[in-house]
Amino acid sequence: MSHAPSHCGNCEAQLTGPYCAQCGQSAHESARSMHALFHDGWHSLTHLDGRLWRTLWLLLVKPGEVSRQFVANRRASFLPPFRLYLIISLVFFGLLGVSTHEDIIRISVEPAEQSTVCDNVKTNLPWMADRLRATCRKIVADGGASLRSVFLASLPRAMFLFLPLIAAGTLLLYWRPRRWYVEHLVFFLHNHSAAFLLASVVMLLRMLARAVPVLQPAASVFEVGVFAWLVVYLYLAMRRFYGQGRRRTLAKLAVIGVFYAMSLALTIGLAAVFSAMSL
Repeated sequence: MSHAPSHCGNCEAQLTGPYCAQCGQSAHESARSMHALFHDGWHSLTHLDGRLWRTLWLLLVKPGEVSRQFVANRRASFLPPFRLYLIISLVFFGLLGVSTHEDIIRISVEPAEQSTVCDNVKTNLPWMADRLRATCRKIVADGGASLRSVFLASLPRAMFLFLPLIAAGTLLLYWRPRRWYVEHLVFFLHNHSAAFLLASVVMLLRMLARAVPVLQPAASVFEVGVFAWLVVYLYLAMRRFYGQGRRRTLAKLAVIGVFYAMSLALTIGLAAVFSAMSL
């Protein structure tokens, strides 16, 4: 007959109940038990999936509500913002990588000019001249395929750095009542997660439309509708999260839109330069 252990098998802390108060390990389950193996797997799967689907559903149907709940310290029912963003961005950039994107970077040079176009690259920094010409030759040789590949690989990191910049800009717009910087960061992590999720659906429909051309018109209409909805989504999210009136929210949405476009252009430009210098 087996007896209940008096100390935790993981951290050796004294047990006072069915779970260790120090590390949370079950006091009764054994690592050699099939029940423990399947119970732990099932619990982890359903706990994660339950929070994930609950978070995604509320994220899409109630803009700004997940952020509002999270900063109100009601966090246990939702996936943490960074984890949510990483999961969805992994899907988004994965789809972006496997989709056909020759239109992102495509360079075409006449055969007669290929030997001279890179020799004409000039710079005021002599120490960079040879590097720039070598990069130019590589880009021209493969029509920009290598640059496109490096650029798409660097884009997730660039966007991850872009979010804190946007949050900092928003901090200047909402200084009364004062909000912590992390609240704005949480808000944009959730909003970018929603945007990447919807954009992933758009890319899947594009891929399906390529295979079934009759779906192309519907996919195009859906794509326009999604990107129009994202503007409305941000407005509704700002209204719910920050709790300000319509006119003030619209004015701040316009300011954020301009700042967002400028920051995004700068981020993508720097990512492109970094990609070119990495070849």
